[in-house]
Amino acid sequence: MNPLRSLVSTSLTLVALASSLVLATSAQAQSSRDVPSNDPFRDSANTGDRDPMQGEGGLDMLDIIHRSNLSGGQTLEDFRSGQEGRLNHAADDFRRRQLELIRQQNAISTDELESPNPEN
Repeated sequence: MNPLRSLVSTSLTLVALASSLVLATSAQAQSSRDVPSNDPFRDSANTGDRDPMQGEGGLDMLDIIHRSNLSGGQTLEDFRSGQEGRLNHAADDFRRRQLELIRQQNAISTDELESPNPEN
């Protein structure tokens, strides 16, 4: 066989393979764009709707149910009175610490006024 003929034949084969690869990849890319997604509600008019278990302002119905199960049978009035008692205790504790700090600051300032000045 003629070497020139062999070279031309090999070149044509390589060109044919390369073009078939290019056509196959472009056909695959085009067909993947035309294939509809698996989401049946993709074109639905209600795509912006929230989860039906999610209420207004992030109020989650499942969270409410979970919290009610954890309440241990405590009524709303029991909860309120407990919260009020804890709030009153915290306020009393804060006021006690505040008064103690004020007394300490007053004691320090009166000690500074009563102490003799060593520079005189």
